[in-house]
Amino acid sequence: MGLLFIPLTTLTLSSIPKPQMGNATSIYNLLRNLGGSIGVAFSATMFARRAQVHQSRMVEHLTTFDEGLRAAVAKGQALLPARGVPDAMTENVTLARIYGELVRQATMMGFNDAFYILSVMMACVLPLLLLLRRPSHQTEPAARH
Repeated sequence: MGLLFIPLTTLTLSSIPKPQMGNATSIYNLLRNLGGSIGVAFSATMFARRAQVHQSRMVEHLTTFDEGLRAAVAKGQALLPARGVPDAMTENVTLARIYGELVRQATMMGFNDAFYILSVMMACVLPLLLLLRRPSHQTEPAARH
């Protein structure tokens, strides 16, 4: 964060005259906080939506006709009684564990998608750095005393 905000603040406020610095700093901080809040809200919304999409797509494959699911349930039912789970509950516990793993993987895929979207947005904004100009006091040669 320090590598981002310190240069951004310096570049933003470098051309502001000293008498107006207090007002400019206040407006800059307001806009930075507002932008951060919008960014966090956008990221959280994007993550939640993408995790739900992945979860709904993955659940479509968990049917009683799926050989993999039936094998996993049978294996879980065989292992759980040794861990103290009553026989009547082994199928439900096994299905709950499988669904928990599905939710965990959908959540990770949602994080991956949100990171990808933010990376693409950052790559699109990066060329705008070339439009920035140096402040006038940095382009002039230093005067010797």
